[in-house]
This record gives sequence, C-alpha cells and structure tokens, in this order.
Amino acid sequence: MRITKFFSAGLVAAVFTVTADAAVLNVSSNLANNLYLNSNTSGSFSIASLLTPASNYLPPYQINSASVMFSFSDDANDATLTSAYYTAYTPAAITSRLYVTTYTDPSESASVSIGGQSASGNTTYYSAPSQLVGVTVDWNYYANNCPGYYGQPCNHQLMQGSTHSYQSSSGYAGSFNLGYNLDAANLSALASDGILNFNLGRTGDLVLNSATLTFDITENPAVVSAVPEPESYALLLAGLGLLGVTARRRKPGA
Repeated sequence: MRITKFFSAGLVAAVFTVTADAAVLNVSSNLANNLYLNSNTSGSFSIASLLTPASNYLPPYQINSASVMFSFSDDANDATLTSAYYTAYTPAAITSRLYVTTYTDPSESASVSIGGQSASGNTTYYSAPSQLVGVTVDWNYYANNCPGYYGQPCNHQLMQGSTHSYQSSSGYAGSFNLGYNLDAANLSALASDGILNFNLGRTGDLVLNSATLTFDITENPAVVSAVPEPESYALLLAGLGLLGVTARRRKPGA
C-alpha cells in the first residue's frame, strides 16, 4: 500500500511538473539609429515590451545570458585642409604648374561602458593617392619670340599658362563595432527590472548606427501554467490503469 501511495504521488507530480520555455530576443536601445554623436551621451535598453504574455515573465527575470553590440562609423565629413602649394610641372615647367592640396582626416574613437564593463575602438587609417581634380588656364607668362640667329632682337610675347590641381588625403575613416557578453553583475542588474543603462564616450564626431541587446530569458516557473503536455496525459492514463489493477489484486478473491 505504501508503494502504491508513493507511486501515485510521484506520477501526479511528474504529470503536473511546471515547465518553462526559454527564448532568445533582441531589443534596440532608446537612442535612434544613425544618431550623430558630437558629445558623450547615455542610453538604455528595456526588455519589458518584448516579454509576452507578460504574465509569464515577472521581475526579477530569469536571464541566462546577454550581450550588447554597438555599431559606429565615421560621419564622412572630417577631412580638413592641411597644406596647399604651387610647384613646377615637369617637363613643361614654363607653361604649366601644379597646385597640390592635402587633406587629413583625424582619428575618431568611441567607448561603451556598462557597469564595470567597457570596450573601446576607433576608425581605420587610410591613405588615398593624389588625384587630378581639374585643369585651369589662370596665369600669364612672357615668352621670347626670337628669330633663331645671333644679333636679331627678340620679342616678348604674353602667354597664358595652365594650373593642374591635384588633391591627396589620408587619415582615419570607416566603421567599427563594440560589443561583449554581460558579466554576472550586469545580468543581475538587467534581471532586477528589465532595464540596462550604458554610457557612450567619444573622441571627435561619429555616427551611432545601431545599439542592440541580445538576451536569453526563461519564463518564470512560478507563473507558467501547469498544463500537462499530451505525452503527460498518456502517462497519467497508463499510471491510473496500473493503480486500478493493483487495487483489484488487493481485494479478497481477486
């Protein structure tokens, strides 16, 4: 009889054991995508709006793991004129000249800090070769018109010369990503109320392309409906049948 009671209790407990489903979700920050950054700023992630039905997720949430990813890029408007000069244009130095301009793109960097965790990165160095950007006829010179033999006078003739403009640039540009897995302290902070705050630092001006939090969360067992699965019903029926057979055997004359 005692074995039957234990079996019955275990069967019911197994059939009505609460199971919790896990999900991997993504949420963007409260900062707009493609946000121009020319100063340090802060933002946050909030996961509550993604948790449906809300009755299955109650704070403190059961978050198994989480990671963040921030994407930055150069604003493509930073190159400044650092030098400009005229020089002779060979082999026709008499009739043409060069005007060379150089632009430099400064290095730009960003950092992301959440609690005690942080990461930093910067744009990538590049160097573009000089390119011809235009030719103009914009200066005068005097040419000697000589007959070609000794003793004859030469006539000075006013002529026009051309300028070949070349441009070169170098510096830092492009895009980069900053991200990491949240440590135990930040997971606990996120689980407490579903909000994760972060701070962004920068040198220069950048564009924040996107900021994303990815997290693995399990439904709170206390609020998950304890409805048996179809397989559990089959187990329950089989168990009840076995209990009936056992009870009949215990009756006199059975």
